[in-house]
Amino acid sequence: MPDKRKYNRFKLNDLKVHGKMVLATEVKVIDISISGISLKANKRFNIGSLYTLKLEGRKTVSLRGTVVWCSLIETRKGSQGEMIPIYSVGMQFKNMSIERVTELLYFIDSHKIEMAHMVEGAGLNIRFHLKDPKNAVLIYPDNYKVKTISLGGMRIECLRDFEIESRITMEMFIHKDKPLKFVGRVASSLKQRRKTSRKQLPASLLIRISPSFSRIS
Repeated sequence: MPDKRKYNRFKLNDLKVHGKMVLATEVKVIDISISGISLKANKRFNIGSLYTLKLEGRKTVSLRGTVVWCSLIETRKGSQGEMIPIYSVGMQFKNMSIERVTELLYFIDSHKIEMAHMVEGAGLNIRFHLKDPKNAVLIYPDNYKVKTISLGGMRIECLRDFEIESRITMEMFIHKDKPLKFVGRVASSLKQRRKTSRKQLPASLLIRISPSFSRIS
């Protein structure tokens, strides 16, 4: 059967090419204060790592915070019968400018419904429940490894699955060169499983890239 690919595809057996994806997940706010926030998420976040949080309301507030604790609190059954872990996550806000503090104060005042609790009587640690606890998005990086590549796209190995046709902001690192930044489109997704165990292998994804239009810098 003839190969109908427009571009030749190359395997990268010896060359280690890897990269990062900028991903986002919806989270539920448990409570919030000027100094930090408690969340519920279906992903485990690394303690000590820095993440970006977007609170959506009349005006979106973008904050940077460090995870100070993360613990599994329950599991739920998904639409396909799979078990989804739910984590409770605590974050401490970092690098808060006066402008950012003012925006957060306004957001809390506009969306709070009641005071949750006070820690050690400090004003900055007064925590509140919000009217719309699901209006929050946590942005985080995830790694991938390039398996094959061509001018029309590449096949990567990662620990996440994606919807077909979704767009992902990505970076690719080759040796010690400056990373190549681009937007990838998911063309297909294949999950693999070990035959001898129940452990799931990383998902193999084919990401097609338009070199003319998708490159960021």
